[in-house]
Amino acid sequence: MAGLDDWLQNHLSPKSFASLCLVIGTFLYPSQIKQHWIGSGYHEEGPGGNDITRTNVPNIRVAYRHETLVEELKHILHPHE
Repeated sequence: MAGLDDWLQNHLSPKSFASLCLVIGTFLYPSQIKQHWIGSGYHEEGPGGNDITRTNVPNIRVAYRHETLVEELKHILHPHE
């Protein structure tokens, strides 16, 4: 069970929890609420849509997530390239 405990500690840290809330909020809430809490550029992809003063997520982390998502989607949509 030590592995599970480590996983929970790593994935439920305050930073991870904030990130999880940001991701969940991006999908669940109407645009007016997202704009109020996340910022007016919330719909832009990558760091361009991040208002660090509202999200507390550094642009470098947003950029990494966006790059990772793009790469994963490439592998899913074009598996043999």
